[in-house]
Amino acid sequence: MNLNDQQKKIVRFLFRFGALPLFFLFCFFVFTLLLFPYAKLRDYLVYSFNAQQRATNGQFELHIDDVGPWWRLPGIKAKGVHLKSLQSDPSKPPVEIDIEEVRGRVSVLPLLILRKSVSFQLDAFSGHVDGSAVISSSERHVTVELDGVELGEVEIVAAQLGLPLSGKISGKVDLFLPEGKASKGNGTVTLEGTEIAVSDGKTPFVTPVGPMKIPKLDVGSLSIVGEAKDGKLQISKLAATGKDIELSGEGTIRMREMAAESLCDIALRFKINDSYRGREDMTKSLFGDPSKTGMAGQGLIDMDPKMKKAKQPDGFYAFRIGNKLGRMSFDAAGAVPTTPTTGGGALTGGGAIMGGGGAGRSGGLRGRLNAPKASDDSPSPASGE
Repeated sequence: MNLNDQQKKIVRFLFRFGALPLFFLFCFFVFTLLLFPYAKLRDYLVYSFNAQQRATNGQFELHIDDVGPWWRLPGIKAKGVHLKSLQSDPSKPPVEIDIEEVRGRVSVLPLLILRKSVSFQLDAFSGHVDGSAVISSSERHVTVELDGVELGEVEIVAAQLGLPLSGKISGKVDLFLPEGKASKGNGTVTLEGTEIAVSDGKTPFVTPVGPMKIPKLDVGSLSIVGEAKDGKLQISKLAATGKDIELSGEGTIRMREMAAESLCDIALRFKINDSYRGREDMTKSLFGDPSKTGMAGQGLIDMDPKMKKAKQPDGFYAFRIGNKLGRMSFDAAGAVPTTPTTGGGALTGGGAIMGGGGAGRSGGLRGRLNAPKASDDSPSPASGE
């Protein structure tokens, strides 16, 4: 095929201003992927996270096995992410969260308008997590979606309860954080659990007469719905519908920049159904025989002072969950909640654990639990302020 002079000029123009720049960009990305100091990036990420934890008296420690390139440019992939959490009981070993792989990338185009857009994906806990964070000078928008996350593999949750858990959690967390601060955040939280169960019939459960192995307790479907406003997440629904237990709750969580440092104020009620209590001799002894009345129908669990104080006339057990999310305390309704300590200092700036959030609402669940009235800025009864 013969080209005239005009066509040759067009081809040379396209080659000079099209093919060459594209070839340059191709070489740039290829050599960036091959020569980028991923090991130094890994060390920087680990150092920055752990330094922040030490500065804020946090309880987490991060380790990453390897960091490398991800095909979605410009992105990175971290393998073997280990997050170690110290337990509130010093005699117990740390709880470790192991994530098989984390992938993340930064979108280039938003950088042109001074916005950072970061997306990430996690393969962990036999499920999948997708998320994104859009960061500007005035706010941060964070979205996290969970799909089929297996509760039994999240060791930190089981450690809080003291018994094995099973079941899958899915849902979405959507938060707008003014100035990038969770303490000022607004948004919604919607989580749905399916086939939730407590205990595996093998792990001992601590009772007033010693460790006992209890049969699997079917919690069924679990729903958690909340709305955040000005840094306070109002839990409007916390309910489970299972054949072995009835559970309901509501309350607030004062959000903090580190999720584990957020402060809980949650009222929780649950009742073990008669079908489970009468399932076998062991459950009758532990939770009480539903075929008997009075003292004869009480179980060993009611010998525990905390459980005895938590039991209500309608057969429900009522608790108040306080302290930080990473170190929750469970107190019988009406008891003075445990106050978190951070270097011996008292809570300030609206950090009263069990105050506020509608503690004195008439007709509400917390009113039925006899929670003390307090404003959001009232000091904790145990804080000494």
